[in-house]
Amino acid sequence: MKIRSVCLLLASMAFATLGAGACSSSGGDGKGCASLCQEAQAGDCTFISGNCGEFCNALEATESPAGCAGQNSDYQTCLNSRPQVCDTNCGAEDLALTNCLAAYCLDNLDDPDCQTLIGSLS
Repeated sequence: MKIRSVCLLLASMAFATLGAGACSSSGGDGKGCASLCQEAQAGDCTFISGNCGEFCNALEATESPAGCAGQNSDYQTCLNSRPQVCDTNCGAEDLALTNCLAAYCLDNLDDPDCQTLIGSLS
């Protein structure tokens, strides 16, 4: 794993607006991760590039072993708080999820899901 990619994960996830991730399957009546990701890509308000489904699958697979399910849920709730994902301001929730995922992925650089998350931000 390139150091550049790890640094990009740490820096970019904090500003992803969707970053990392930003969500697993939708809780309640809100939009799910892939829908939020695609909307953010269309609105040019995320650093997530590539396939939203792959990113979301990796995030969902990583949140439990990383102990980030609560942070992910809080972030997704925030992203769903407005009709348009690009109109949200979820900095605190984003930072909490970013810190949680970054700590896990830095210790598990060979994890394919972490590689997918990192690769989605480059």
